[in-house]
Amino acid sequence: MVLNTSLTFNEAATAIDYLFRSIPKYISLGHTVIIGKMGYFTIGIKSEGSATEEEATLDKIKRKRLIFIAGPEVRKLINDLPAEKHTKMQ
Repeated sequence: MVLNTSLTFNEAATAIDYLFRSIPKYISLGHTVIIGKMGYFTIGIKSEGSATEEEATLDKIKRKRLIFIAGPEVRKLINDLPAEKHTKMQ
């Protein structure tokens, strides 16, 4: 694999490791983490509905999950990939 960077392998690995440690940290602080044109990470929360603001409490949260939204260029690359049927290997 050819990398188009002036970073050494160890420098690139360190940067990626830092990124992987930083995403959960900033997400937990309530931030959306943007990775340039690649896309962004955010939190999705599913909860029971509430009729009033007072009824909207933390115990109504059913699920929290990390969501990655691909940027337009990445989505186009993915959408342009050819699809083919895989057969089960014996």
